[in-house]
Amino acid sequence: MSSALVLIPLIWISHLAGLQWLKIYFRILQIVCFFWLVIELIRQVAQAERVTMMVIVEAIISYLLLGFAFALAVTVLIYFVPAAYTIATSVDAEENIHELFREKIYYSFITYSTTGYGDILPVHPIAKSLAILMGVSGQLFLATIIAMLVGKYSSSQRTG
Repeated sequence: MSSALVLIPLIWISHLAGLQWLKIYFRILQIVCFFWLVIELIRQVAQAERVTMMVIVEAIISYLLLGFAFALAVTVLIYFVPAAYTIATSVDAEENIHELFREKIYYSFITYSTTGYGDILPVHPIAKSLAILMGVSGQLFLATIIAMLVGKYSSSQRTG
C-alpha cells in the first residue's frame, strides 16, 4: 500500500513533466504486477474446492488482467520499436496509435481472443511474436480455466 502512495505521484509527475522513460518504467512495473496477479488468481481458482461465484469472478478478472498486461506489453514494444504495427483504418488513427492506450487495449483483446480484425497489424518480428504469444495464451487460458471449472463443478455434483 505504501508503495502505491509513492508510485501514484511519480506517475503523475512523469506525465506532467513528459518523462517518457519513467512512463515506460511504470508500464513495465504494471506488466509484472498484472502477471503476478493473474498467477495468484489462477492459483486461487485451481485451489478452490467448489465452483462458487467468487471463483468464476476470479477467473474472469484474471482473463481481463492478462489482456491488459498484453496491452501494456504492446505499449512498451511501441516505445522501443515505433514502427512495430501498422493501422489499416485512417491517417488520424495512425498518428494517434502511439498516444492512445485504448487502441492498444483494442488490439490486445482482439488478438488475445484470436478474433483478429486485421485493422492493426504487427509488422516487426517482435510484434508478430508477441501477437502469437497473445493468441496462444488466450486460447490456452480459456481451455485451462474452463476445464478446471467444469471439473470442479462436475466433481461437486457427484459428491453433493
